[in-house]
Amino acid sequence: MTSPEAAAGKSLENSSWVAGWLSTSGGIPTVILSDQTNILMLTGEKYRPFGSIGGYMNKNYHVYRCPADKSTVMIRSRALPRVRSISMNAFVGYRTRGWSSDGSRWIKFRKQSDFTGSSPAKTFVYLDEREDSINDGAFYVSMDAAQIIDFPASYHNGSAGLAYADGHAGFHKWVDPRTMPGIKRNGGLSLMVISRQNADIDWLREHTTLRVSR
Repeated sequence: MTSPEAAAGKSLENSSWVAGWLSTSGGIPTVILSDQTNILMLTGEKYRPFGSIGGYMNKNYHVYRCPADKSTVMIRSRALPRVRSISMNAFVGYRTRGWSSDGSRWIKFRKQSDFTGSSPAKTFVYLDEREDSINDGAFYVSMDAAQIIDFPASYHNGSAGLAYADGHAGFHKWVDPRTMPGIKRNGGLSLMVISRQNADIDWLREHTTLRVSR
């Protein structure tokens, strides 16, 4: 049986805007080892039926990785750069489920018409994710609990780059040290961490989705 990690973006059942699963584990399973460096996971035509947007990138795989991300993976005793540092808001896109104990309370932006009012300018679609947090193509924000599910990058003087649904892009500077722990290579960073009274979580929620209007 194929694991969810191995199948990310590679089948209709595991559709995604990008294929591949990244890992910083010291012993990356062989089945996903090539995902760390394979640019076809990003722009290959093979993955378009499964949701990949690579066909719109004119094969420019460089846009998937922030130059400030210096992470590498060891393959045959060589340190090679990983191919991706960008993730997509988990409340945006086809078949998204977001991250909430009650998903019916929050908008899932599956098509352009789902964005209303000021939401396109406030809702991020893509952002830099930390090298020791990134795995699949989704960035999850808990809309209910005081919890960091995935960690944003802070490579730019404590800031991450974000691209919003209205087309503009910018940086946001994090203010809570718990959002910016030291880099933990070899799978050392714990995800889904409780972080009460964290202003960065509040900011992420405000820019992730909106409540469903009743």
